[in-house]
Amino acid sequence: MQDAPAAPSQPAPMLASRYSSASQGGYLLRDALRIRHVREIIMRNIEGENVNGQLDSYYTLALDTKEGESKQEPFLTSNICTRTLNPDWAPLDTISGSGKPSSKMPSSVVYDSKPLRLTVYVRAHEGHEWEVLLEKKFRLQDLEYLQSSNSGKSLGVCGPNAIIFKLRDGVYTFGEEVKIPVIAPPRTGKGLKITASAILKQLTRLSEEVDAYHRALKSRKELESELNNALMKAEARMAQVRRTRASLSMLAEIRKDVEHEKTVLAERLKDIRSQRQALKPRGELMLVLWKELEAKKKMLEQSQKKSGASHRTRLVAGT
Repeated sequence: MQDAPAAPSQPAPMLASRYSSASQGGYLLRDALRIRHVREIIMRNIEGENVNGQLDSYYTLALDTKEGESKQEPFLTSNICTRTLNPDWAPLDTISGSGKPSSKMPSSVVYDSKPLRLTVYVRAHEGHEWEVLLEKKFRLQDLEYLQSSNSGKSLGVCGPNAIIFKLRDGVYTFGEEVKIPVIAPPRTGKGLKITASAILKQLTRLSEEVDAYHRALKSRKELESELNNALMKAEARMAQVRRTRASLSMLAEIRKDVEHEKTVLAERLKDIRSQRQALKPRGELMLVLWKELEAKKKMLEQSQKKSGASHRTRLVAGT
């Protein structure tokens, strides 16, 4: 988006080329004109090869494209004016349906200064096919200023197929399509006082426009800051999610290792139980042998006791 140039402290003739209407009562900067400043589009003296009598008409607005590129779809379609060669189409705010011409338009259209394509369609009667009467490619900054919207003057002498734009600060058209007689400004003191008052009013409006622009720029910077903070938080959250995913992957690997160890331990336990079952008969046999050894041990001890007793008896008898 092109930034509007800073407004000077007061308009001067040498700056008229940069103002849309600095020398005739307008207050919008020419370089700052956007579609959001357009209030109404009308047309005068429809002519054409197939034009014979009253017509129905409507127009569309779209962003213009470079040569070789496909045409873009219209971002605005007007109402239909019936049975007239001088259509006054509905204001843009009523077309958008919410009181603001820019409410349903993309921001690239509302705030950008790209070239536009205006196409006017006509038909002879209801039920007939619509035909393209004319198509104009232009930039709002290239329109010519005619007069103030509140001047009360007529539009002047309109040529064939004259398209007239009513903006917030005045009436505009393409070049020589509309001619307005030049009237010399009053030279009386009263007239000069009125002119000074009008200039002061225009400067006040210009100041309000500049203030609104700076507020919008500040809001945009604040929004960019909020979006950057939100993006940083989102990136931190994504990093946390990636770390969590890595941890979950590690836990899955650990779980696989644990399952493997459990399988190995189960096999070893099974082998131990098999060995235990195999050793059980041998244990029973050793228990029997141990009991026999115990019995033999007791018998041997008893025989030893008897032998000792008989020996002592013989010793006593010899003495």
